[in-house]
Amino acid sequence: MVKKLLFIFFMSMLLLLAACKETSNDQIENVDKQEVGQKDSKEEQGEKSVVQDVSLSLDKQNLSVTPWQYDHSQLEEVKGVLTADGKPVSDAEIQVDGKRVIKTDETGSFNFMIDRNNLANKIVQVVNVEDAKIGESELSDETKHALLSLSENITVNYPIEISSVKPSKEKEDLVVVEGKAILDENQEYPAFGTSKYSVHGTIVDSEGDPIEGATVNLRRDGVEGFTVSPPSNEYGEYQMMYLPEDDEDHYLNVVYEGTTYHLPDNKVFQFPEDISVQVDIQLPNEGEVITDEPPYLVSKTAPGALYTGIMIGLHVDKGVEYSVTIPNRDGTFIMEVPKSVWDESPTFYQATFESFLLEGKESGDMVSSGFLPEPNEDEPTLIIPSEG
Repeated sequence: MVKKLLFIFFMSMLLLLAACKETSNDQIENVDKQEVGQKDSKEEQGEKSVVQDVSLSLDKQNLSVTPWQYDHSQLEEVKGVLTADGKPVSDAEIQVDGKRVIKTDETGSFNFMIDRNNLANKIVQVVNVEDAKIGESELSDETKHALLSLSENITVNYPIEISSVKPSKEKEDLVVVEGKAILDENQEYPAFGTSKYSVHGTIVDSEGDPIEGATVNLRRDGVEGFTVSPPSNEYGEYQMMYLPEDDEDHYLNVVYEGTTYHLPDNKVFQFPEDISVQVDIQLPNEGEVITDEPPYLVSKTAPGALYTGIMIGLHVDKGVEYSVTIPNRDGTFIMEVPKSVWDESPTFYQATFESFLLEGKESGDMVSSGFLPEPNEDEPTLIIPSEG
């Protein structure tokens, strides 16, 4: 019995030793595979560049507006460089303003032209690095991701200079800021004033009920092209902006549900110069001819005009109120700003104003900050003023 038990114990030990040996071999094999994988990974890392610092730099980022020139000297060359850990990145694609795409050369350099004729805020960004290299090395995924996050802005604006800041004589919590948009020699700041006038009114049917969806169009006599209003609203109201010329004949038509209504043959419409006009129209019950007398066609002068210009404003929190004059042609302007706001050194912006005003405005008039337009994405913001 004892011998039998010893035999069983002996066999069990042999089996256990065999299992341990197999496990040990498997572990050794796994360790070898890990070492080989790590070696391959290190070799692969050696072929692909892994970087810590990437950079997109431009030699110019703030340009001043300059008038259009016959020799195209208003075009400015901007140069840039794309680097990773200080080394040039070649064959990367750079996009300017969402349009032009440029490739970096072997030195990581690229260049493009900027038109300084108008206000602008252009984005320069890396958009493709699939074929990009550092020397002869390809880029790691981490490096590609870092490069694709790079972007810079170029603004074209009228530089602003502050000549004086004084306490307000009327309100203790305000300061009066006198500034100027810096201009080139013989250059004037864009004029603020009327650009077009309004032709508006109502369109009704033969029963006097408003017509929705009708359009009014004006065509100059002997000239191709015409001006068309948006469709009339539920109240029959329409409006379009127009710039009539003195002693110029116009054909007036109304288009509704596929039918074109017009004035009697050999009849034209003459608009007064430099003033808006209200034209109320009643369509006939039958036919296509609009009777050219009241109450079927009634016209009279009206107040208001479309005004345009370039305004100068401050980047401040919403709810902060201040006043500013419409810039003069020499670029000068005056602001009345809360002292606490001015002490925070706010930046400026410039934005195009285009709005229909019932009461006219002109350069030098003081307006509230609520009058100013917000800059769109293509207009310069964050303009840091200099001290005069």
